[in-house]
Amino acid sequence: MNLSDQKLLELLHKEKYDASETTSFNPIQMANLYTKSALLVTIVGFLKEQLWLNEKEDEESGKKTSYEEFITPLFQKE
Repeated sequence: MNLSDQKLLELLHKEKYDASETTSFNPIQMANLYTKSALLVTIVGFLKEQLWLNEKEDEESGKKTSYEEFITPLFQKE
């Protein structure tokens, strides 16, 4: 795991962080951090939309899919 991956995980685990914590990154590391953050936001948005669609299908069919049943196949494919 490179430095930007580690820093991203640290920032995600903190409730508050000081912006000066990222000033030690070079431009390539900052770009990498930004790209991974943007990808994470996009993935979470996609998952929320898929969950909403799944819940609508469940309402029509009268069944109930748990969150675990929904998310497990998505991660198995990837």
